[in-house]
Amino acid sequence: MVFGIVLWPFHLFDFGLIPNIIWGISIFLFVLIPVLFLFSLGIRFLRGHSNTFGAVGRFVLFGLWIASIISFVVLGAGEIRSHRITATKTKMHALPISNLDILTVSLYKTGNISSDWEFKKNNPLNRLIDRIEDEQDLVKLSIQRSPEANSSLEIKASAKGSSQEKAQDNVGKLEYKWEVNNKTLYLNPMVTGQNLNGFQTKKVELILNLSEGQILSLNTNLKSILNYPVKNNQSYSSRRTAGYLWKMGADELECLNCPQTKSKLQLHYQDTEGEEKLHLKVDKDGIQLKTK
Repeated sequence: MVFGIVLWPFHLFDFGLIPNIIWGISIFLFVLIPVLFLFSLGIRFLRGHSNTFGAVGRFVLFGLWIASIISFVVLGAGEIRSHRITATKTKMHALPISNLDILTVSLYKTGNISSDWEFKKNNPLNRLIDRIEDEQDLVKLSIQRSPEANSSLEIKASAKGSSQEKAQDNVGKLEYKWEVNNKTLYLNPMVTGQNLNGFQTKKVELILNLSEGQILSLNTNLKSILNYPVKNNQSYSSRRTAGYLWKMGADELECLNCPQTKSKLQLHYQDTEGEEKLHLKVDKDGIQLKTK
C-alpha cells in the first residue's frame, strides 16, 4: 500500500495515476481550507482585529477551494460517463464428463495455506471495506439444472464503458482462466483484464449447468464465489453447499452426504442392457464407489 489510506477510495473509480493525484489534492484542499478559515475566525475572536491570512491570502484559499469542487464535478462526471453502458458476452462450454462420473469443482490452488484458514487485516474500516469487497467480487458461481442432455459451463463476461464500442472493447480485454483436468473443474476466483481497473468495471458470472443425475463434489474453497441460486433439498445457503457431495435432481441439488441423509443412501446406474455400471453407497462408514 503505497499511499496507505489515501489509496481508499481510489480503487472505487477508474481513474489513472494523474487523475488520482488531482483527486487526492482536491480532497485535501476541500477539507483543509474550511478548517483554516475556522481557525482564523477563532483567532480573530480571541485577539480582536487579528488578520491571519490577509485579503489576498483569503482570496487565494477561496479560489483553491472552488477549484477543488470543480475537480470533483469534472472527475465525477467523467466516471459516471465511463459506467454508462454495460456489455455482456456469453460463451457456452460443454464439459467432457458423463453422468457416470463424479464432477469435482475447485478453485485453483494459489498457495500452501489450507482453505480452512481465513486471514483479515484488522483496521477501523474493516466493516466498510468488507461491504465494498462483497459488492466488488468479480467472479460468481451459480449451479442449476442443464436444459440440455449434457453438462456445461456458461461464462458471462461483463464490463462497462462510456459507449457500446468501448464496453465491447473492455469485454474483449477480459481474461478468465479455467480448465477441466481428471474430472475436476478448476476455476479462478479472479478475472484479469489489460488496462482495466476500478469499481465494478469487470466481472464474470459462471453458471454450471448440470444434467439430471450428475454427481457433483464442491470443494470448500468455493465458498468465496458461490452465489444464488444454488437450489438444494437441504435449504442450505449457496456458500454452505461447499464441502458436500450432491446429485442434480429434477429441479434442485440433492445432498448425498449431509448429516440428515448420509446413513441411508444408495445409488445404482445401469446401462441399457441392465448391467450395473456404478454403485454409490453413502452411510456412517463413509462413501463407497464401485464402477465397471
